[in-house]
This record gives sequence, structure tokens and C-alpha cells, in this order.
Amino acid sequence: MTGQVFGAESMQPVQPELQVSHQIHQDHSEQSSGWRLMQDGVVFLTANRQDRPRGDTDLVSQNWWMGMASRSIGNSTLTFKGMLSGEPATMGESGYSALFRSSHGETHEGLPITDRQHPHDFVMQLAAVWRRPLSTRTELTFAGGPIGEATLGPVSFMHRQSAVENPFAPLGHHTFDMTHLVKGIVAMRVDHGSFALEGSVFHGSGPDTHRWGIEVGALNSWATRAWWQPDPQWSVQVSHGFLTKSEANVRRTTVSAAWHTQSETGFTAVTAAYGRNDKDHTNITSDALFIEATHRVASHVVYSRVEAVDVETGLLLGMPQHGGHLEPSTVLAATVGAMQDLPTLGRFDLSLGADVTLHRTPEQLIGIYGSRPAAFKVFLRLRLPVPGMGRMQDMTMMGPMAH
Repeated sequence: MTGQVFGAESMQPVQPELQVSHQIHQDHSEQSSGWRLMQDGVVFLTANRQDRPRGDTDLVSQNWWMGMASRSIGNSTLTFKGMLSGEPATMGESGYSALFRSSHGETHEGLPITDRQHPHDFVMQLAAVWRRPLSTRTELTFAGGPIGEATLGPVSFMHRQSAVENPFAPLGHHTFDMTHLVKGIVAMRVDHGSFALEGSVFHGSGPDTHRWGIEVGALNSWATRAWWQPDPQWSVQVSHGFLTKSEANVRRTTVSAAWHTQSETGFTAVTAAYGRNDKDHTNITSDALFIEATHRVASHVVYSRVEAVDVETGLLLGMPQHGGHLEPSTVLAATVGAMQDLPTLGRFDLSLGADVTLHRTPEQLIGIYGSRPAAFKVFLRLRLPVPGMGRMQDMTMMGPMAH
């Protein structure tokens, strides 16, 4: 129940009153003869330079496509969702250079991934959602599939309007976004007025190096999330989950608030989030915080992100056997970027952008990173034509359809 309907399927109600029955019946009368189809997608081509000695220079493509098919069945709505990415081919198994990243259990050629951001799996979502109104203010939703999104954390970065023009995942990606792709999930949600409560059971381990296949694991983890949208501009979420992982079980708690406003020529969107990971049977906790914003006026865009993230000291020092036992180190990162729309290619949107990220290195890691390493990116962005219902922004797997 966050985010906005910037011409998209939103995960939150269009108004504080859900008006679910009206929405479902309106959709049924207009679409009773068949399926309603929707798609969205983006391709970035990014020249990336991360300061040495730990960084590298590469040319990669971040990309995804998402499609949905929905139809009314009586008073209910059935939706099938699929999301694909070509990143296993356009990035390779090791992903792209990104300072201070660590694997959180993910490996490449048997070694923990450090100072790189891994690619997404080819299949990022494959799920079904069944939604039924119980009254004019209350709605019940069930969802599940071999690949889906756990009810944990804010809207994932690629769908957040406050991050939509930034091609890179946040430094705190594994705290806030990692469970947007889980291999096996069953979930439930209840909406009532401006509130929603969700719960899910899912497979807790992250993806392995086999990025092309579909692998479903045991439902060994759980999460619950509450949403509150006091008005169409604001959305707040609080979530907690228990993740069963091969390296160490984790209890994760997040809270976030998102705000947006629209104008005739663009929008402004801001998200702030805090997350904490508590490793089971240890006294080690790690925190992550970010504030990000995107502002569009006509064809001009500026965006920013500021983060404070506890990173895994042992892994970054090349001591994976101590990675779970050394105290985390706090890295500060600040990104500022801009983008300019170019002439369209047919109906496809084309834009050119660039940004810079400055880091402050914790004392324990200065010897291998330097005190102020920087990163620079220049990118082209190609986006699919605007769907009839708009972009898929600020949405989650189980959010009510916007009409």
C-alpha cells in the first residue's frame, strides 16, 4: 500500500477509501469478455567507473521487463505476473563493479561476491494473485508462485518512483530489496480503508550462480508487513521477517516512508528507509539507512541518494571465515545525478544521464579503499512505450489494481 498511481498499477489504494467493490465491478463491466494486458520495461546501457584499487571499469546493461494479465471472475480478480531480466547475459555472472558491496551469502565460482553487484536472475517473478472484495472498504488477497516477492521491506528499488531513473541498486540493497526475488512463496494480504496487513512464507536463501533456471526451495522463512496511506501522497510501511540462510539465519526489520507529488510537467518523489539485520545466535547487528529523491520537470530529471550502511568487514578484508564474527563497518555514500530526455525512437523513450557517487570509508577499511573513493556513471536509458494504464511504478506483488 505504498507509492503512487503515476499511471501505473499501484500497490496502494488510489484514495484512502479503497472503494474496492466499485473498482472490481467497473473493471468487470468493461473487461468481462477477456483479459486486460499490461507491460512495462527498461534497458540501461551504463559505462561505470569505480575508483581503484578495489573498483573497476565496465560497460553493462541493467534491464527488466514485466507483464501482467488480469481478468474478473465473478466479484474477484485473477492476475498472472511475470518479470524477466537479461542481466545474466548483459552483466555476466559476476555482475558490475560497485564499491563496498558484499555477497550476503551469494557466491561466484565458489567465492563470496565483494565489490560487485550481482545480476538479477533471468526469471524475476512468476506468480498469480487472486483478489476479492469483502465490502466497500475491505479486500482480501492471496498470492503465490515459484518466484515472487516477500512481504518485507519498502518497494524494491527498480519500481520506486524516487529511484526510477537511477540505474544502480542502493548500497543497502541486500537489507531493503533482496527479498523482492524469492524462490517459492505463498502470501496473503488484507486491505481495510487506508491500512493493509500482509504476511508470507517463502524460501529464504538468496539466488545462486545459476541465474537462468527456476529453482524452488523449501518454505523456511516468513515475513509480515503493515502499510498505512493517510492520503494519496504519503505511504508508510513497517515490516519484520525471519530468513533461513545457509551462512546464518537473520531477523530483519525495516521501516520506510514515501512521499510524492505530481504536476502537469512532472513529479517529485522522496523515500526514506531504515533497516536492521540481527544474525541469529550472535550479538552482531547491522543497520542501513537511505534517503533518496527524484525530481522531473518536462524532459529534465535530477536525482540523489544518501546512504549509511553497515558492511561486512571480514568479507571486504578478504577473510570470509571471519565475515560473520567481525563487527560491521559503516560506509557513507552520496549520489547526485541528472538525466535528459532525447528524441524518441518510435514510441520508445530515450534518455541520457550521468551521476557521481562519493564514499566515506570507515577506518578499518581505509588501507584497501582509500578514504574517499568515488564512482562515476554515464548511461543511456531506453524505456518501453507508455502502456495505456501507465508505468508500473511504486508497486508490489499483491497491491490492489489501480483503475
